[in-house]
Amino acid sequence: IPASDYVIFDPISPWRKKNLSNYTFKLLQKQIFRNGKLVYTLPSLSDISQLRENELETLWEEVTRLNNPHKFYVDLSENLWDLKNNMLNNK
Repeated sequence: IPASDYVIFDPISPWRKKNLSNYTFKLLQKQIFRNGKLVYTLPSLSDISQLRENELETLWEEVTRLNNPHKFYVDLSENLWDLKNNMLNNK
């Protein structure tokens, strides 16, 4: 697999795998506090609204429709699967 490909799989049926080659990663977590001090600047409501609109446009219509929406499945990479299981097993 070339370095640009990313493999995800279904945790329930691990033999079901998919190679992704055209994708975008986004960091979903942001640091809010550091050493008890607020370090995050909250965006304005208009910025939040615009971000929501932009993100909504990246989803398929089948997922966003209100009547009978298609289920949106999220599969895991092997690294994420390992991290999840290690965290659950090491409580």
